[in-house]
Amino acid sequence: MSVMKELSLAQALMPLAAIADAYLANELDDEARRFWGKNHEHENQTPHCDIELYAGRGGRELLTLADCFVAKEALSTGIDLDGALEPLVKITRAFHANELDDEARKFRGEHLEHRNETPWKEIELVAGRGGYRLLTLEDAIAGSAARAQAREEARRVEQAREEAYGAA
Repeated sequence: MSVMKELSLAQALMPLAAIADAYLANELDDEARRFWGKNHEHENQTPHCDIELYAGRGGRELLTLADCFVAKEALSTGIDLDGALEPLVKITRAFHANELDDEARKFRGEHLEHRNETPWKEIELVAGRGGYRLLTLEDAIAGSAARAQAREEARRVEQAREEAYGAA
């Protein structure tokens, strides 16, 4: 487990936008590379929605390159920051349901008797070329928490507004 600071929705989206930026700079690996070839003469023709960056157990798609570009656009426009966090919410739900693979599993062992004690900030979900971390489990969980907090605050504001207009 990790102690995490509270993030704004925009801060929570930054790791996803950084992945989009890494793609544009040709700093992702394998099928997520923008260009390849001896002189980078071949451009990736795969639609961003078909470039899977992270999957859970059984191949469940949790994060695509398109999700990262949605986050980048949301940061740029300020529109639908909440919705752009959905991939981080999906990853967090999969973690709590023990549906992530390998080092990101919450519990291990034949009877799931061993809790994963690796700090969330050390569990890498997406890395760039050369192995630098772009998205960690801590980022995903913090993003999910930021969205939940923002939704709760919006609910409270709406409730206060209703009470104020109801009393008038």
